[in-house]
Amino acid sequence: MGSEGRERTAILVVLLVVSGGSVIFWMSFDRPLEAPDWHGEVKGVSYSPSGVYSQAQLERAVAEGVIRGDLEQLSMLTTRVRTYTVDRGQDRVPYIAKELGLTVSVGIWLSEDRHLNEIELAKAVRAINDNPGVIDRVFVGNETVVRGELSARAVTDYILRVRRAVADEKVAIGTAEVWSVWLEHPEIARASGFVGVHILPYWEGISADGAVNYIADRFGVVQQRFPDKPIVIAEVGWPSNGRIKKRSVPSPAVQAYFLRQFLTLAAARTYDYYVIEAFDQPWKTASEGTVGAFWGIWDAERRPKFRLSGPLTSFEQWPAYGIVAAAATFLIGLAVLTLIPTVAIMGYTLVGGIIAMVVSGALLIVEGSSLRYPDWGTLAATLLIVPAVLFAALLFVTETVEWAVSLWRRRRMAPPSDNLIIPPRVSIHVPTHNEPPAMVIQTLSALARLDYPNFEVIVLDNNTRDERLWRPVEACCRGLGPNFRFFHFDNVKGFKAGALNKALALTDPAAEYVAVLDSDYVVTPGWLRTVMPAFAERRIAVVQAPQDYRDDSDSLFKSLCYQEYTTFFRVGMVERNEHNAIIQHGTMCVIRRRALEEVGGWAEWCITEDTELGLRLFEAGYQAFYTPDTMGCGLMPDSYEASLRQSRSGLPGQRGCDRRRARSRLHRR
Repeated sequence: MGSEGRERTAILVVLLVVSGGSVIFWMSFDRPLEAPDWHGEVKGVSYSPSGVYSQAQLERAVAEGVIRGDLEQLSMLTTRVRTYTVDRGQDRVPYIAKELGLTVSVGIWLSEDRHLNEIELAKAVRAINDNPGVIDRVFVGNETVVRGELSARAVTDYILRVRRAVADEKVAIGTAEVWSVWLEHPEIARASGFVGVHILPYWEGISADGAVNYIADRFGVVQQRFPDKPIVIAEVGWPSNGRIKKRSVPSPAVQAYFLRQFLTLAAARTYDYYVIEAFDQPWKTASEGTVGAFWGIWDAERRPKFRLSGPLTSFEQWPAYGIVAAAATFLIGLAVLTLIPTVAIMGYTLVGGIIAMVVSGALLIVEGSSLRYPDWGTLAATLLIVPAVLFAALLFVTETVEWAVSLWRRRRMAPPSDNLIIPPRVSIHVPTHNEPPAMVIQTLSALARLDYPNFEVIVLDNNTRDERLWRPVEACCRGLGPNFRFFHFDNVKGFKAGALNKALALTDPAAEYVAVLDSDYVVTPGWLRTVMPAFAERRIAVVQAPQDYRDDSDSLFKSLCYQEYTTFFRVGMVERNEHNAIIQHGTMCVIRRRALEEVGGWAEWCITEDTELGLRLFEAGYQAFYTPDTMGCGLMPDSYEASLRQSRSGLPGQRGCDRRRARSRLHRR
């Protein structure tokens, strides 16, 4: 088998392994849930009409046919329903329930609007008195105190009014609040015929495993406080979707697990209760967040969401997700791995594994995004998020590819020969401006130790007004001999490029190459001897060595910055070199003088003159070469603020460079 065949085989093996790993990953979410089967009747279910998706729909009257269909479905599970309001046609519930043989616990919605409260009371009393024997209990208000809309005293007054208005004395009159409100306001219990408590472990962040014990504990606390009152669990349930709240994880399987356990406990302890709720209520997302839509036993279209008997596992949908993840990983991986350069098996494995991670990550977002009942706001947010997620995924994969080919590429560009029969003359340009003289002198001393026989150094100080900064550097150059020449100029225009163009004009005519070095860089003696052989290839105009630093251990900030810098020069630039796409930097670079002059020298309009020159050289048909060996180290910014100023100073130049390149292309067209 040839090398091409071995490469294809390696790619297929890797893709099969990572695709299989995707299936195993999704399978790992599924585990058996030990919960007893429930075949009995549910004692009570809270009811709001199905098919209400928005606040606008909520304001419209519910058709009697919808109520009838809902109650007929509910009658297969329970003989008692609890309502929350008699508004918008729901006062018809007792009349229809009477035909179906259902018992109704009527809810009267109370709010801070006293006028609407009076309308609610009048409708409710009429419906209750019209249906003797159908109503067993009346909930005067629902969490009205905890919402802060009415005081405990006001709710008590409403309870007493309803008690006087209802003809049947057997109908229990009370209210429903979260369990803690009853402990804080025991005066409500004195007026109530029962204590209606809401115990919802999800909102407390309780795990499903501990939820039933939590309910029993809270029930016991309330019962101990009110031993002479019937305790009714007015709401108990678990959502099937939405955000995780501490240890509470919503899902259809966990909802079934919770209900099976609770129904078994309630039967054993003879609890009176109402499961919240019959049907999903998507309109609740406006007030409760996404999770508010998913408390139903059935969804908003009356379809069942889980089973109350039979085997139960935590993630029954895993085969579908596993198949999609494996297929997408294989197809995307095949496209990517066949396009990248040939790498070792470790490289293919890394890229394939990251693709599998990205695909499954996207599916996890889909699974957890709760898009079952989207509104316009959700859709708009999705449209904003999806491009961002795709961009992040693309960036993650491309960065991984760069790492893989940098570390495990099979075939690389041949290094230049190290034979220099006649070393060409190199003019090293060191521009300075307001630099500490000791630092510059250290740079020049290192240049004096270069193991290269044919070079000059031009130190060009521009616009430094304080002579105490540049006079010592001038003296140092005199002491280092005729190969070191110092110049000071005032009123130099054009940023660093202006200084470099002046240095170019002062360059020895015999110099065939120009090297640029920042004034803080200390080079190794072998710098020029190492890089100059690359120019044996006539199309190479630039040889770039890494920017490296010698003060990374000075502080944690510098250490972290160094990791960012070194990654770019050890990985990014190494790979770009294989595609003749390196970024030229304004230090540790050597440029063919003829090419530099051919493209017009340094661009004085641009702050990022180094990158801009590199682009012009590429456009002129020249090539660049990058050597990853460190041959000089500079100094990093001392603080975050200094680093930020340095980064910001380059942005305008880069933008200007981009704009000018774009205009140039348009003019050529």
